Amino acid sequence: MRNDTMRNNPPVPPETCVHGLICVTSAVVGIAAWSLFGSVGFAQTQPEANPDAPAPIMTAERAAPPSTARRRKAIPPTTGEHHPHATGEVPGSKDALMAKLANPSAPLLNFRSFMDVVAYRGTAAPGTAKYSFDMLTQPAFPFFVGPAQLIFRPTIVLQFGQPYIDSSGSVQKATGIGNWNLDTLYGKTFKNGLMAMGGVSAQFPSATTREVRQDWGVGPEALLGYAKGNVVFGMIVSYNWKFPQVSGLKKQTVFAQYFYGINLGNAWQLTACPVWSYDRDRKQLTFPIGLGINKMVVFPRRNKPLQVGVELWGYPAQDDTLGPVWQLRVVIIPMTTLPWQKKKQREMAAAASAAMRPPPRF
Repeated sequence: MRNDTMRNNPPVPPETCVHGLICVTSAVVGIAAWSLFGSVGFAQTQPEANPDAPAPIMTAERAAPPSTARRRKAIPPTTGEHHPHATGEVPGSKDALMAKLANPSAPLLNFRSFMDVVAYRGTAAPGTAKYSFDMLTQPAFPFFVGPAQLIFRPTIVLQFGQPYIDSSGSVQKATGIGNWNLDTLYGKTFKNGLMAMGGVSAQFPSATTREVRQDWGVGPEALLGYAKGNVVFGMIVSYNWKFPQVSGLKKQTVFAQYFYGINLGNAWQLTACPVWSYDRDRKQLTFPIGLGINKMVVFPRRNKPLQVGVELWGYPAQDDTLGPVWQLRVVIIPMTTLPWQKKKQREMAAAASAAMRPPPRF
């Protein structure tokens, strides 16, 4: 979680919070329902390979004489990481899908949903634990631009009981829309497993409670990691300048997120993606240690893949008036194919069908 700038301004009328909550909740529910119960099924995009099933025989091959039959060249499947004409299809294996989902540079349309319970302690409330409940939605929208992917990843936050310190020094709680962020990254995963991306990170003062509303922020962002086989790990780092500038304050913060995923087999994965930050003005580092486990399930009727899991982050002791101690995160990630890549998928399927046709007879 990113640290928000606290101000002593009067709160926004509750009507704004309620209206904003209804709009955002409706949008999140609509997106999740579309992704889970859309017209494109998991089995329709990439069926799981069955090594014991006999290979299909084309009708044209039966009609062709044995003397003229030629060996067909197999076309490698396009997984989307480094193929120049990637289609953004969903892999058939659950373990392969989990490894791809743990890779932020993979061109996979997904709607990450997080439910966080955070415990706070500090000198502002000695001996008393303050808790907050947050709901975050972080969809990833990949587009193929040249040899790599352009990925837009907004973060939409709803806060329920976010603690903050008011002008009198007491701890209050805020409920409403939180501060939103947008990550824009361009890059890919290379054949040797190296993932490299660069882009821009932006922060928006969208919180409906003024005391927890942050300033405008923008800065460069970079991703570096490794993804090959059953292991994925790396880090996303952004350097953020906040506006408007204030005399005597740098208003510069380093935000970062380290991530890892280790497939354990049978659609289980050891994974976590904690967020850490460093505030240059307070010279304070907030670095949690995270551990979690995920499971990939598939709805039997619609063949829709869904990843569910839980993570636990622990924060080291810090000298702060009010800071997090631990965080429990429930992860729900529905996913689907890219609807804007259907034309490319049809072209690739037509090319594969044409390659399987017998050569002309003279």
